[in-house]
Amino acid sequence: MLLQNPFRTEEWTYYLGRRLIAVAYVDALAEALSAIYCYYDPAEKARSLGTFNVLSLLASARERGLPHVYLGYYVAGCRSMEYKRNFRPNEVLRSDGTWEASRG
Repeated sequence: MLLQNPFRTEEWTYYLGRRLIAVAYVDALAEALSAIYCYYDPAEKARSLGTFNVLSLLASARERGLPHVYLGYYVAGCRSMEYKRNFRPNEVLRSDGTWEASRG
């Protein structure tokens, strides 16, 4: 499901020593990296691996000379997605299809 789409999708794996602790799927677009999905070992929750993944996306986009990084879905009030609010600037797609600068 994550790999069969019209874009080139990369699977990123994160290890602690030899132990796999997280996996992320990223679309590599012409002008951006787009986060599709990231999951991790619940025992490693304190490591903030979602935030680490976003920082990795930003570093990789910079290395590739890409101007944009899309963080993927954000649902206000969903605790597992709240870390995405910490990255600025960002925009939110409104229900009417327009983009609005995030306020907080």
